[in-house]
Amino acid sequence: MASWQFQGELSSDQTLRVPAEIAESLSLGQKLFVVLATADQGEDADWRRLTLEQFLDGYGPGDAIYDELPAG
Repeated sequence: MASWQFQGELSSDQTLRVPAEIAESLSLGQKLFVVLATADQGEDADWRRLTLEQFLDGYGPGDAIYDELPAG
């Protein structure tokens, strides 16, 4: 099964627009399986915070030696 991902918005007439480059890959009347995902308010900020926390958890005092290496 092929899949595509794109961001969109619900228009005032309650329709979603499929980007042209994706629509060109589809046939009229072709059966589609559609999944919609929305971000809750604040969810993006929560994910950024969690990602930063998890990334920094892997950085220990012993890793500071790499900060002293010459650049380039």
